[in-house]
Amino acid sequence: LGIYDREELLAHELSHVGRMMFQEPKFEELLAYQTANSSFRRWLGPLVESSMESALFLLVLFMLIVFDFFLIATNRPDAYFMALWLKIIPVVAILLALIRLWKKQKTYAACISNLGKCIGKGKVQAVAFRLQDHEIVLFSKMQPEEIRVYAAERMKTELRWQVIFKAYFQEQSHQETFSGVD
Repeated sequence: LGIYDREELLAHELSHVGRMMFQEPKFEELLAYQTANSSFRRWLGPLVESSMESALFLLVLFMLIVFDFFLIATNRPDAYFMALWLKIIPVVAILLALIRLWKKQKTYAACISNLGKCIGKGKVQAVAFRLQDHEIVLFSKMQPEEIRVYAAERMKTELRWQVIFKAYFQEQSHQETFSGVD
């Protein structure tokens, strides 16, 4: 349809592949849509979290259309007007999905902001991509110094955090050390 270009689609799908072993579904779609060129897609793209959600929404729409045709075919305008309240089901589903997305985007933005203060803006997305869902939520509530302490503690016991710390946190510490030297 020309909505997505090939590189954007590949980047999106590769981000799913990169996070496959995490088994962390809460922020996966949001992180995948961070590769989008359009800010509109980056923000609204993760509205639907699973194929089951999409299928259920389409099933509800289909059932409503079939029910409308049934009422029209039986020539029951009174029943049609009584059943109009059923049309609110998809509207409520969309509103609930938008509220969920807004909360998730707000949490992610807070995490990115706090990480940015901790390691600098340049590599924040790379670190966020490597975080588990609970860590994104946790970092959204932590101060930068608390994030550094968390990373240093986790580095002692987890290989993932050893890599993250050496690649992103340690580099920031060296830059801060040398930036004060004239």
